[in-house]
Amino acid sequence: MIQGVKVAPEDFLGRVVYCVIFQRGCPHCESVALPHFQEVYEANETNGNALVIGVNVAPEKNASPGHVYTADRVLTRLHLELMGYTFPVAQDKEEQSYRQIKVPISFGPRTLYTSVTPMGFVLDASGVVKSCEAIGNEKGLSILDMSFSEELKKLGGQVVPPLPPLVSNLDDCVELVDKGMYGAATQLAAQMINDLSNSAGASASAKDDARYLYYLLKNSCLRNLENAKLSFRYDPPAAISRLLELKQLFEGCEFDATLRDAVLICQKFPAYRSHHENYEQLAKELAAVTQELHALEDMADVDPSLITELERLVEAGIETRVSEQAQQCLHSIECGERVDIPEGGHAQDGNEQEDF
Repeated sequence: MIQGVKVAPEDFLGRVVYCVIFQRGCPHCESVALPHFQEVYEANETNGNALVIGVNVAPEKNASPGHVYTADRVLTRLHLELMGYTFPVAQDKEEQSYRQIKVPISFGPRTLYTSVTPMGFVLDASGVVKSCEAIGNEKGLSILDMSFSEELKKLGGQVVPPLPPLVSNLDDCVELVDKGMYGAATQLAAQMINDLSNSAGASASAKDDARYLYYLLKNSCLRNLENAKLSFRYDPPAAISRLLELKQLFEGCEFDATLRDAVLICQKFPAYRSHHENYEQLAKELAAVTQELHALEDMADVDPSLITELERLVEAGIETRVSEQAQQCLHSIECGERVDIPEGGHAQDGNEQEDF
C-alpha cells in the first residue's frame, strides 16, 4: 500500500467496492477523478459495507515529457498528502489491474474496449463487476456513483459499526479473529459483555470495546448470510458454498442454528432444489456450447445453431451467471474473438469462497 491500511483480496467480499485506477500527473485523474473519489471516500469512511480504494499504476517506462506518469512510491505518497487525498491507495507497478480491465470508449459510431486512466469499477458484495467506466468526465462518474449507491442499498442497511482502538484487554478475542475462529470470538465477546455488565468496577471504554467487537462479528455474519441468500438465484452452487463456509466459521456461536437452517433450506427446500438442479443443467449445456466454440479458429465459422442455443440459454437462465456468460459468448462471437473456456467449463466454477 502507498497509503492506508493494507487491503487483501478477501476484504473485498461481502462489501461493495468502489475503485479508481489512476496515474500521478494524469490531467483527468488530477482534475476530475481523484477530487470526486476523495468525496466518495469521506462520505463512506465509516460504512462497514463499503470499501473505497485507489490503485496507482504507471511504471517508469511510461514517463512522457510534460507529465509525471510514474508510479514512484515515495513521490506518489507525498503527492497524495500534498493534495489532501486520504483514501487508501495500493500500487500496481506491473500494471496487472490496468491491463485486465477494459472500459467502453466511443469513437463516432464505434465503441472500443480498452484500458485508460482514470477508470473505475464497482463490485457488488459477491465480487461481481457491476459497472466499469472511464471516469475522466462527469458522465462516467455519475454511472459509477449510481451503481455504487444501488449496491449499498441491496445490503438492507446492515452496517458494520467501525471498530475503535482497543483500550481494554481483548487480545484473546482479537487473536481468535486473526485465526478465523469467528464463532469462538463471538462467544468470547458475548461472555465479556455479560461479565463487564455485572462488574461494578468495569470502565465504560472496556464495555464499549467488547460491545463493538461483538456487533462487528454479528453484523458480519448476518450481512454475509443475507448476501449468500440473495446470490442463490444468480449462482446456487456458489451461494451454498458460501453458506457452508459461513457455518463453519461461526460454528458454536448463537447464530449456528440460523446458519444451519439456511443451508438446509437451500439444499432441501423444493423450490430452491429445483432452481439449483435447473441451474446445473443449464451450466452443463453452456459448457458443451463453449467447448465447441473454443475449438473454432475463426468465429466466422460458427454454426448458427450454436448462436441459437446461446440465445436460448440467455433467456432460460435469466438473472443467473449462466445467462451472463452466454451473453459474453455472444459478444465474443459478434466481435470475432475466440471464446475461452474458463476453469470449470464456464466463467465461474461455483466454488467461490467469501471471507469476512
